[in-house]
Amino acid sequence: MIFTIKKDQHFSNQFCFKMLNLLNISKNQAFTTTFTNSCIYTLPNSDQEDINKLFGFSCGMHHKNSARFGWSYINNKIQLWAYYYNDTQRYNTYITSLELNKPYQLYLNALESYYEFLVEHDYAVVARIKVPRKNKKTIGYNLWPYFGGNNSAPHDIKIQMVKID
Repeated sequence: MIFTIKKDQHFSNQFCFKMLNLLNISKNQAFTTTFTNSCIYTLPNSDQEDINKLFGFSCGMHHKNSARFGWSYINNKIQLWAYYYNDTQRYNTYITSLELNKPYQLYLNALESYYEFLVEHDYAVVARIKVPRKNKKTIGYNLWPYFGGNNSAPHDIKIQMVKID
């Protein structure tokens, strides 16, 4: 499935898919994800370093407690981030760099005291990090591709994501 963030927008398409997959009770997500050439962009000043959102889930409200994969395009690579909130405090931790047009398996798991971000390519581990998780709520909602920070998409951004069962 291709998620498209249209030029001058923040939110991605696929409304029906997102509505059918709104609630997250399992606190796990996994997608084979390919960043296309459309993910190359240039923004002014330090805005290039803003972290866009890929996918994840909330534990309650997402600006209070949540975890997502984030991404930015810096130095000709996709920079992948752990982007998360603990009790309204926002954090981001660098995970790894990805190449364009290559499929990566991305796994996000909420465990008892931490979130685990796992990145694989051809099912070999590329990176794995754990970040603290304070909130233990079991009901939340899924979060989907979003461009920004403060800038909207400078052109159509297309990201292929296939759910891993």
